[in-house]
Amino acid sequence: MSLIRLPAQLLIFIICVSCATESDYAAPGYVFNQYNEDGISIAYSSGIPRYEEELFFYEEWYILSEDEREESLLVRPEPGTLDERGFLFVPDSSPSDWPSVSRICVYDSSGIFQYAFGQPGQGPGDMWHPDIHQIENGILETYDLVGGGRRLTRYRTDGSLVDIETLPRSATVFRASQFYRIPDGQYLLFRRSAGQYEDHITSTGHATAYSADWDSLWSVKTDEVARSIRYDLDLGRGVSRVSQAIQFAPNPRGMYHDRIGIILTTGLEPILDLFDLDGHHRLQIRIDLPPQPVTAEDRIPEETRLKEGMESSSGVLHRLYKAELENLTFSEYKAYWGETWSGTIEVDDHGFIWIRIPAYCESPGNGDNRIRYRIISPEGQYLGLTQLPAGSRRGMTKLTRGCLVVVEKDPETGEKTIRVYRVRPTFTINPVR
Repeated sequence: MSLIRLPAQLLIFIICVSCATESDYAAPGYVFNQYNEDGISIAYSSGIPRYEEELFFYEEWYILSEDEREESLLVRPEPGTLDERGFLFVPDSSPSDWPSVSRICVYDSSGIFQYAFGQPGQGPGDMWHPDIHQIENGILETYDLVGGGRRLTRYRTDGSLVDIETLPRSATVFRASQFYRIPDGQYLLFRRSAGQYEDHITSTGHATAYSADWDSLWSVKTDEVARSIRYDLDLGRGVSRVSQAIQFAPNPRGMYHDRIGIILTTGLEPILDLFDLDGHHRLQIRIDLPPQPVTAEDRIPEETRLKEGMESSSGVLHRLYKAELENLTFSEYKAYWGETWSGTIEVDDHGFIWIRIPAYCESPGNGDNRIRYRIISPEGQYLGLTQLPAGSRRGMTKLTRGCLVVVEKDPETGEKTIRVYRVRPTFTINPVR
């Protein structure tokens, strides 16, 4: 079958006119198109947002409060998960491979501390830097690290233990990052693998499904992306090979949502790959965003950190700082997705995909460096930007039950504040034709 090739300007004009008829809110120049390429369904959006106005209303519901009880004092909290009552369950662990605190703290719908359960350890009812997957019908499912393995544990919301599922050693692979129960009694594992070469290391993101008996069913992965360089360093007791991360390097990521399915991204380009629970490539979302070049100013914070490390250290540590400074490498462009290990890509109750914008990507009107997201519809349309209300600080975030939980940190005092915002969209999406 032959194709008629139209001039690019005319094609964009035709698409824009078509999209403009779908909604009164369509921004001039907005482009959205769906097509097939090599058997893969592609959803393409221009970098111009569909909506120019703020996409969501943020209403502060409550702020967590501590009291005189020692057990109510948070050590290093992460964003919590809401249950049906509006109670917030907050994972809290001390910053160590061998934590002295590892538990879940519970707050009512006014932000008042109620109780905590869990303690560090590897036995039943113990926790090891827990993460909460979901809370449904009074059952809380957690994921935590147990030695070199991974573990899913279910609790009742009062803290009593229901059951435990441990990832078998045969399925434990390099850098297993997330572990889910999915429908039909199956399990889903996200991980990263690395390939070592003479001057760099590559990283690949994987999603692998297992049966209830832990037989591997299928596996999908991202492309390989370079993540670091390698160099020789004389530590005085022989030469060692040292890896140093490239600043702004891409970071493969994956997540699972019961409405969207599986999302994988290399982090290198504004591209998301969506898969169903049979491992079939359902959709690739592409957004035509201009790359963010790395500037001379971007080097300053990292160079300053290494110089300060040299001044405050001696011996081998001093030589490590010096060697890292001498070999410091920056990518040509900043990675698109990724800022913290928590809350980088999320899906809300409407199926909208929220992609957090890294702190180093500046834009007009964001002088106070508020938390910002790019919003993508379930069909793959780039809808635009949203940002938290004025006065909010950057921190870890989590979407849960129509709310956004934010762990803010005061940059001067280090004090942490946890806020819960009710979130609702300001717009209505017409069905894609």
